[in-house]
Amino acid sequence: MGQGMLDEEVAMSARVFRVLRTVLWVSIALVGVGLATLLLAFPRSQPAAELTIEPTPERLERGRYLVEHVANCLDCHSERDWSYYGGPVVRGTEGQGAALRVLRPHIQSANITPPALGEWSDGEIVRAITSGIGRDGRALNPFMPYDTYARMIEGDVYSLVSYLRTLPPIENDVPRPEESWPIRLIGRVLPRPYVAPEAIDRGVTAAYGRYLVEIAECGFCHGADFSGGRMFQIPGTSQKFPSENITPHPSNRIGAWSRENFVGVFRSFAPPGGREIPGHEINTVMPWSRYAGMSEDDLGAIYEYLRTIEPVEQDEPE
Repeated sequence: MGQGMLDEEVAMSARVFRVLRTVLWVSIALVGVGLATLLLAFPRSQPAAELTIEPTPERLERGRYLVEHVANCLDCHSERDWSYYGGPVVRGTEGQGAALRVLRPHIQSANITPPALGEWSDGEIVRAITSGIGRDGRALNPFMPYDTYARMIEGDVYSLVSYLRTLPPIENDVPRPEESWPIRLIGRVLPRPYVAPEAIDRGVTAAYGRYLVEIAECGFCHGADFSGGRMFQIPGTSQKFPSENITPHPSNRIGAWSRENFVGVFRSFAPPGGREIPGHEINTVMPWSRYAGMSEDDLGAIYEYLRTIEPVEQDEPE
């Protein structure tokens, strides 16, 4: 190989090195700018609104219904008894906070009874529920479905806040856990100011059913397309199972149900409370006893909405 060719290859290598070095520094700079933006510009929520919510009887009753049977706040913020089908809430622990063991990693929910919320303003609670911002201005863990609750109409949010104020007080100091950097960054991206959606007429309609399905977080367990398959584990056991396909495909159990069947199955779990599990029966994380308290009209509306979504055929068991 001649000296000229060798010098040319050396020069080429040097140019490639300079290009790669430039790309590396640009990449580092972009990552730095991105992190700085996330740390300084987010969360994007506005300051908590200055408001006082009047706890009218109508609001309190609507709030009770939402907290206990639709939004299901108590399922995450209370202890659940897994010796009963569907893990109903343990009486006397409503809202005190609990370790959520049905998913990994385990997450500790906060105390939402009056001793914990006593210093919070109504506006701060509204902001936490709908924008995911705590009283200290930090983003809440994105496991809290504030992006979904942001779809609640204003009257329902106010009703929910009013009812939380009336929960039996429980002194249970739940320190806010230190979160990993990925969770902190995700939490800074998601929060947005609450913009109340337009009010929706209640009734046995697909439109109202969609609203209920959204604020009940059905998609969290059953997936964005409601075809199921998300794996859950029953706390204290080795039982694992996938969530069910609830699309209207004829191959699915729900796909073959009439509205009367659908409503009847839910209502069969109404009080006096849950079904005790025989030793051989497999449990579920589906909170049947809570949803059983929904009105027949609301359950019917959910059925009507589920009939409108894209059918997905049930996977064959392996």
